[in-house]
Amino acid sequence: MSLLAKFGGCCEPRNPGGHAAYGAVMTAAGQTLWKASAYVGSGPRMSNNVAEYCGLAAVLTHLL
Repeated sequence: MSLLAKFGGCCEPRNPGGHAAYGAVMTAAGQTLWKASAYVGSGPRMSNNVAEYCGLAAVLTHLL
């Protein structure tokens, strides 16, 4: 069985320095097996890159 994981992140209304969040989904044979989304945080240390890495971390944590 082949798994496909997709994830994305955003930081709005400013990047960096806005509110960051991510979404992630894992599928196999066209069927959704798992999905998640979360608010990461806000402030000067938040960026779209931080949000993307949090999405990746969520996928990897789920696989453990």
